[in-house]
This record gives sequence, structure tokens and C-alpha cells, in this order.
Amino acid sequence: MTPAGLVITRTIAAPDRPDLFAAQYTLTHGCWLIAYPFVGWIVVAAGFPTGFLVSGALALGFALCAVAVWPQVQPAPAD
Repeated sequence: MTPAGLVITRTIAAPDRPDLFAAQYTLTHGCWLIAYPFVGWIVVAAGFPTGFLVSGALALGFALCAVAVWPQVQPAPAD
């Protein structure tokens, strides 16, 4: 697994990095803000096995979406 900070550092020009780091931080924490209560609600309502399956299905679905929209061309590293 490649840390997001390494990807941003290698692919984004130095002047744009603070904005991208802020956007990445905001996006990940926003997802956590939604995902943790949602999975907690599923676990309370239907139990741990169902919560595990639902969260696993969501993770798989989002991973497949990421593969579908990920750019196929590798950008040149920024100096």
C-alpha cells in the first residue's frame, strides 16, 4: 500500500501540494465521519456479522468504482 502523502508528493508540483494535502485530509475525514456511525448503526440494528458484510460490500463497491475511474496514464513525477 502506498501512503497518500507519498502519491501527492511524487505527482503534484510543490506550489499545489498544500491544497491537495488539505483536500485529501478533508475527504478522508469526511468519509470517516459518515462511515463509522453508519456501520455502528448497522451493527446495533442487525448484529456484527451483518455489519461486517455490509461494510465489506461497501468497501468492495467503492474499490471497484476507484478502479473504473482511475486514470490509466501515469503522470511524470514532479520535481
